[in-house]
Amino acid sequence: MHTASGETAGTFHVTLTASELMTVIEVADSGGAKTAPEIQQPSGNATHGRGLGIVATLADNVLVHGDDSGRTVTAELRTPAPCYAHPGDRQC
Repeated sequence: MHTASGETAGTFHVTLTASELMTVIEVADSGGAKTAPEIQQPSGNATHGRGLGIVATLADNVLVHGDDSGRTVTAELRTPAPCYAHPGDRQC
């Protein structure tokens, strides 16, 4: 962890909300970082800087809320529409 949440008394919380239309994952930390999370372009041997980029690649939308006292990163993933094709059909 890159904030106070990684320290002994630090905390973070993960919330997962799912519906027929969307899955939302939120990670809130106890703050301590002076900069907001951002997508980075780390070098090949860097030991950090890939997490938010991976999340942004997989999610339909990523939001960052908060300030130095704590932040929440929210990833929204749309649920694919159900397929009602008959077995053997190639299209949905």
